[in-house]
Amino acid sequence: MALQHSATTLSPANLDLLATIPLFQGASQETVTRILTPPLVVRLAKDDKLLVPGQATQYVYVILSGRLRIQLADTDAPPLAMYGEGDSIGEMSVLSDRHNASFVIAATDCELLAIELSSVWALLEESHQAALNLLRILSRRLEINDQITSESLEQHNGYQGFNMVDSVTGLYNQHWIHKELGRYLKRCLVDNRFSCMVMLEIDGHREYVEKYGVLGGDQALRTFAHTVISCQRPEDQAGHYAGSKFIVFLPYTTAIESACIAAERLRLAISAAPIVLPSGDALPKITVSLGVCQLRDDGLPGLLARAEQALQEAQKNGGNCVRSVA
Repeated sequence: MALQHSATTLSPANLDLLATIPLFQGASQETVTRILTPPLVVRLAKDDKLLVPGQATQYVYVILSGRLRIQLADTDAPPLAMYGEGDSIGEMSVLSDRHNASFVIAATDCELLAIELSSVWALLEESHQAALNLLRILSRRLEINDQITSESLEQHNGYQGFNMVDSVTGLYNQHWIHKELGRYLKRCLVDNRFSCMVMLEIDGHREYVEKYGVLGGDQALRTFAHTVISCQRPEDQAGHYAGSKFIVFLPYTTAIESACIAAERLRLAISAAPIVLPSGDALPKITVSLGVCQLRDDGLPGLLARAEQALQEAQKNGGNCVRSVA
């Protein structure tokens, strides 16, 4: 599909959104508005492809509404990352003419601001703050690209050893949590990056399986996992901890209050998600209890212990709620 980039006028709400996105934060609004005049907008329907592997990227895209998913294959497999309102795509093309390594597909109907690379360079030359913002964004994108490269090689070579993905949910598994997440937490502590963790458990999952069978229980887990992925930011990471317990790691989240807001938003999304078997039969929706805590210098063991403590507080309160510990 050939994308149509049409000149338009941004709404006041979209102009306010631009001031909050990572690339433009702290930059002069007058400079940003002047460089982006006239703004080019791309509209995608759900499942339209924005980028495909091997395609050269000519624009940096900012999501004005909707969500995009990043995945290795053009399938219904769980996405590697999800991007939502205010996130941007294509920053790596600013530094090189490298081709895209993955599919970028509309998870919902989307409206995107398309910024030509020449305009991005004009912004960087005029705004020192925008240049610093881009460096931060690129450092995060490199982590995602490393993951894409690693998984591409494993798929190409048929490599199954040390699998880090849970087969039922498509989320990371315990091996990843204890190896890769533990390593990442050490870097966060060295760099003084404040981060938070949410531990979740499906309320009454054992009884759910007893009533609706293993097939129903697995479908509830898949629906749960899909909802978690659709709600998380590109830099967030979700994993299957044990049984019906899961974790979501929220890097760069400086306040536990912000993490609690994200957890509450996730709780509401999960409780509203319909669970439908492949046969088309609908099952009762599920609820979750969530515990939130903040990263300290006690590393992964301490973080998991405090997250579990907060989760237990939520369960003692009757479940289907969010609790936190300092």
